[in-house]
Amino acid sequence: MSRSVFVCAALVLLAASPALGFGTQCKNNVVQDSRIMDEFPAPTEMPANLKVAMLGDAGDDFQQKAVLTMIKEWGADFVIHLGDFDYESDPENFENNIIAVFGDSYPYFAAIGNHDADEWRGKEGYQARLIAQLERANVTQYCTGEYGVKMACYYKGLYFILSGVGTMGVEHVEYIDAAFSAQPAIWKVCSWHKNQNAYQTGGKSNEVGYAAYDICREHGAIVATGHEHSYARSYMMNDYQAHSVANYDEDLVLTEGESFVFCSGLAGKSIREWVDDLNENPWWASCAASDNGVSDGSLLCTFNIDGDARAGYCEFVDRTGVKWDAFNVSTALPETRATRSSGTPACARSSSSSPCSCW
Repeated sequence: MSRSVFVCAALVLLAASPALGFGTQCKNNVVQDSRIMDEFPAPTEMPANLKVAMLGDAGDDFQQKAVLTMIKEWGADFVIHLGDFDYESDPENFENNIIAVFGDSYPYFAAIGNHDADEWRGKEGYQARLIAQLERANVTQYCTGEYGVKMACYYKGLYFILSGVGTMGVEHVEYIDAAFSAQPAIWKVCSWHKNQNAYQTGGKSNEVGYAAYDICREHGAIVATGHEHSYARSYMMNDYQAHSVANYDEDLVLTEGESFVFCSGLAGKSIREWVDDLNENPWWASCAASDNGVSDGSLLCTFNIDGDARAGYCEFVDRTGVKWDAFNVSTALPETRATRSSGTPACARSSSSSPCSCW
C-alpha cells in the first residue's frame, strides 16, 4: 500500500490507511500532512503548441477580467495562477470571476498567495473551490499533494509544482527535489507566489530562501513567481544564490543546473514602480513596471512548437496588446549541459539606461 498522502475533498483520512487519491472521490475536507510523498503523477504526453498562461496578483476589477479575457482569446489550454486572487478574502467571488470568463470546467491551477491564506481552508475556501474547478474539468488525476501548497501536476506534458514556499507549509525544497527526481519530464516549472528581493524589481523582501530557487535550477525547471506587481525575467542562471548568470543569450536553453526566473505579478490588482534600482541588476533580460508604462498582463508560453518537443516560445503581453518581452526557450537533451559563458547582453547597456529598457 502506498504511503502517499494526497489532498482530498469529501473523504476523511482513515487512520489505518495513509494512502488517499487526489481526485474523483474527493469533495470538500482538506487533508494535511507534511511528509514527503513517495508517489507523484505519471507522465503525460504534450500536444503540439500547448499554450499556458502564468500570472499572479489579480485583484477584483475590470483589469483582472480584461487579462483573463485576453488569455481566453489567446487560446490558453490552461492557466497557472501564481497566488493572490482577489485581495478581498472572497473565495466565492473569485470562483465566479473565473467561471464568468472560462466556464466552470476549465483547468485553472493555482498556488497560494499571502492574501489568500485567511480564507484558504474550509469547505467554502479558495482551496476547496479550486479543487472543485479541477474536478469539473476532470483533471484531478494528473495531480498529487496538498492543493496549492505542496502539489505536483503532470498535465498535458508539463510537469509543474504548485508550492506555498514562503507562505504556507514546510519541507518545500525536499518536496520539489523528490517530485522532479521521481519522474522524467522535458518541461518543468516551479510555481509559487513570493520572492527573494533580488529576483523582483520592487519592494519585496527575502521571503522564500535561495534553496527553493536553486533546487528548481538543478532540475532545469523554470521558476515562476508573482507577489511584486510588475514583470521581470532573467537570463539563464547557473546559481541563484550567487546571482551567477550562465550566459546572456537571447534564446534560453533549460538544462539540469541552469534555468531562468520570472516575476509575473500584473494580473489586475495594481502596477508598481521599480525600487532601489533593482531593475538595473545585470541578470535581468526584461523588466516592465509603471516606470515604463506597462499595463496589466500575463506571460504566455507555447510549448512543443509544431511538434518539436523541446521547442518553446514565451511573451509577456499586456491587456492593451503591447508585447513587453518575447523569447525562444528550449530544453537540452538529458546528457547535455548548456555552455557556460560570460557573453554580452543582446542589447547595449549604458550607465544612463536600464538593462531592462530593451526587449
